[in-house]
Amino acid sequence: MKRREFMRQLEEKLVDLSQNDRDEAMSYYQDYMDDAGIGMDDKVPEDIGSPDDIAKKIIRSILNPDTDFIAEEKINDKTPAKTVRLEKRSSNTNKTADDRTTKIFLIILIAIATSPVWTSVLGVALGILVADIGMIIGGIAMAVVGISIIVTQMAAGTGLLVTGIACIITAIGVLLGVAITNLLNVFLPWIVRVISEFVNGEKGVA
Repeated sequence: MKRREFMRQLEEKLVDLSQNDRDEAMSYYQDYMDDAGIGMDDKVPEDIGSPDDIAKKIIRSILNPDTDFIAEEKINDKTPAKTVRLEKRSSNTNKTADDRTTKIFLIILIAIATSPVWTSVLGVALGILVADIGMIIGGIAMAVVGISIIVTQMAAGTGLLVTGIACIITAIGVLLGVAITNLLNVFLPWIVRVISEFVNGEKGVA
């Protein structure tokens, strides 16, 4: 079987894997073929195994990572560079997991140490939000009183004054509420993104 058809069948056998695992496996075996000097139209040696056999070994290695090195080593004893790469990948995976755990633990410690600060900020923000809601409700109630003065007491001047003040208070409350909402929509996702990028070790935090 030619390499082109071999890789096509292998990809079909791995269709149930996640996109990331499938891409990693396909990339690995593309490199494997390149290192072995097998061109796209060259015949794949039988000792490498069939696409079905390799797919089963890949799936088994994902379900049980401890079998990864052994399974690949048995495919072809003439590929020491590949077995070393698998060992290195496993080591890097473990190191990444350890780094991620350390960073999460560090975030928890920072959160505990700075809790007086952010709880105070949270309390102030909550107080502003409650005050804003009260301002809107109070403005609406005041507007109702102003209208009732106009209707029941026939005091148009006083009623219009009260209603006008009520409208101003309500408008300020609504604008403040919109500002707070927009601020939270920008700030909270930014905090989540910064923490996520820090834990995952990604670059480009802005």
